[in-house]
Amino acid sequence: MSDLDLVAQQYENIADSIITLIEGQEDEEAKLGVIFSSAFYYDFAPFMRPYLGQAKHISERLGKGGYIIESYLSLGQYHNFSAHYDSAQVYFDQALALPYIDDHMAFKAELLEAKAVSRSRSDDIQAAINYFGASLEILESPDSRKAYIAQEGLEDLQKMSSIIHNNVGNLYKRVEEYDEAISHYDKAIELMYALDAERYAATVIMNMANAYVDLEQYEKALSEHERAKQLKIAHDASPRTVAFSNLNIGICLGRLERYEEALALIDTALATFLEVNNIKGLSYAYAEKGIIYARSGDNKRAIEYCDKSKNILDKETLVDYGNKVFDCLYKAHKASKNYNVALSAYEELTAIQDSALNAKNYRRIGQIESKMIYDKEQELAALRLANEQKSNKRNKWTFSILLLGLTMITGLIYKNYRDKKKSEILVREQNVKISQALSEKELLLREIHHRVKNNLQFISSLLRLQSDHVTDPTALGALQQGHDRVRSMALIHQDLYKEDNLTGVSTKSYFTKLITGLFKSNNIHDERIKFDLSIEDLNLDVDTIVPIGLITNELITNSLKYGFPDDREGDIHVDLKERDDAIHLIVSDNGVGMSSDQQEGLGSSFGYKLVRALVGQLEGEYSIEGDLGTSVNISISKYKKV
Repeated sequence: MSDLDLVAQQYENIADSIITLIEGQEDEEAKLGVIFSSAFYYDFAPFMRPYLGQAKHISERLGKGGYIIESYLSLGQYHNFSAHYDSAQVYFDQALALPYIDDHMAFKAELLEAKAVSRSRSDDIQAAINYFGASLEILESPDSRKAYIAQEGLEDLQKMSSIIHNNVGNLYKRVEEYDEAISHYDKAIELMYALDAERYAATVIMNMANAYVDLEQYEKALSEHERAKQLKIAHDASPRTVAFSNLNIGICLGRLERYEEALALIDTALATFLEVNNIKGLSYAYAEKGIIYARSGDNKRAIEYCDKSKNILDKETLVDYGNKVFDCLYKAHKASKNYNVALSAYEELTAIQDSALNAKNYRRIGQIESKMIYDKEQELAALRLANEQKSNKRNKWTFSILLLGLTMITGLIYKNYRDKKKSEILVREQNVKISQALSEKELLLREIHHRVKNNLQFISSLLRLQSDHVTDPTALGALQQGHDRVRSMALIHQDLYKEDNLTGVSTKSYFTKLITGLFKSNNIHDERIKFDLSIEDLNLDVDTIVPIGLITNELITNSLKYGFPDDREGDIHVDLKERDDAIHLIVSDNGVGMSSDQQEGLGSSFGYKLVRALVGQLEGEYSIEGDLGTSVNISISKYKKV
């Protein structure tokens, strides 16, 4: 009987037992409890999928919010364990979008944590950090913390915090920041021991041990993995988690050249992975057996087991063991003098190592992006200079044609008065030339705006790319603000490029796009914060609209960031009109407002320093009212309409 036949038979036995247990429950709520607990115990194995679907239908029929949320969460976790991360995100998002999700803070925190795990497995590190942060915010902010404790208790909240510390440690480990990783693991382990939750501490200890493996501290790693395994066994952990401990201990023993002990433990792990159909575990175990055989000189068996792992990698979205598999295949085939196959494996290995997503290149990405920004700025400056020189030359040429044309026309009229028709033909010819010259100038100016817009968008994209690899919230916020400021200027040149008027910008169209973009970049939904625009349709000169756009960008950003804390709902209003030889700009919200002390503290804010400087540039005045929400009133006397 093949391994797959054996697995199918074992699944059938397990499935029969679960069906019997489920059908034995007359009460539907009890039936849901059996399905959810069985799915968790068997690590959301494939045979649980139909029962999770059944649980969803039962939950929706009962109409109880907690059960419905748990059914979506379980379906998402099933896809997480199956490495179908996009499908997992769909179920998590559906649960988070339910209108009563805020009545179940414990589930909400768990859903955000699960989304973070899913995004981290998809190599979207920044998104993972954001979702972990959102989950921690629930656990730490007073109101949601109180609601969580009321539902699940203080002990469960502390347990959840320790789990998130563990997962953040995993992220740091993936990018090879091992000191940070081990620090977070220590915090998680300390919390779990304080809670007498040694079963959960075992997983964190295993993760920390793997960090020591990466650091090639194998004795220390072996000691920690053995400690983790004993804790798992003592607390009746699932077969899959014990199997991973056996695999990890086998890896350490293999690195310490204790090959027989290593292979025995890995075979034990393999038997369990086959039983529960854990694809990831099978791939890892096969690869490690191949590596051990390669280290001990048995290249034939090394190739056999690494090929088994490779076959799984080819079918599944599992990339983190690819470098080990292809390195093993390369060395084993090379030692066996299979040079063509060895070369193919080496090329695969090189492709993985050269990938921009490889963790070894993570810390260099910021340097590369900074150099690209600098080079692009230099290129942009050179382009502007070249365009200015070309424009000046074109203007001189156009003026010369005009002057020559007028001279010729005057002379022809004077000398050939009686040949009027002929002179009119010559005039038309010259007018065609002049029109062509003006069209070329307009085309050149339009091209300048187009290139400036493209380069600003390029810089904006680089700032966005940089933010994907920044974990510090302050730095991340600064990059986001920089991105929004650059975008506000790019929109102006985009309008100039598209419109017939190459020197002026329509305020109504521009402000609508600017503010809509700010709401999107700050992930603000219309149902929470609404914006109302009262914009007079003026056509303003570039030197006027750029500072006004930057001022509005800063004021809207401040309202979104500080005016509506704790998911508070409200409105933002923007009013721009021309009255009494001045442009009046009002940006107001009905948020929490600002005390007089807070207004005095604005002097140290870069955003308000920028606003003051830009208002001064436009020879304007501004005032702030903070009693009922926040209102900033600006009067601009220096402006130019087109």
